[in-house]
Amino acid sequence: MFNLKGCTVDLYNSLPSQIPFFLRPNKPVMFMGADVTHPRPLDDINPSAAAAVGSMNWPAANKYVSRMRSQTYRQEIIWDLGAMMKGLIDDFYQELNELPKRIIFFSE
Repeated sequence: MFNLKGCTVDLYNSLPSQIPFFLRPNKPVMFMGADVTHPRPLDDINPSAAAAVGSMNWPAANKYVSRMRSQTYRQEIIWDLGAMMKGLIDDFYQELNELPKRIIFFSE
């Protein structure tokens, strides 16, 4: 059994070694993503849920933290996205004592 320090996956080759022209081991990159999910179509009582995630380690990029908010029913725009992203970037800084040099954001 391997100890992955709280991670459920570990890459055989690091991300910088796979894309060396874009990613550097000494320049931290943060991967982020966000999405909104809605209640079933005829449910007009429950709110929609917005979530964001961000990677917390580099170059492994296999440890993620999430933020979640409820918001207005069927609202597609994440109203609190700025605060969610700031919280994730602050967490990244606390983990590495360095801000990310690049942020790669995934969305649908």
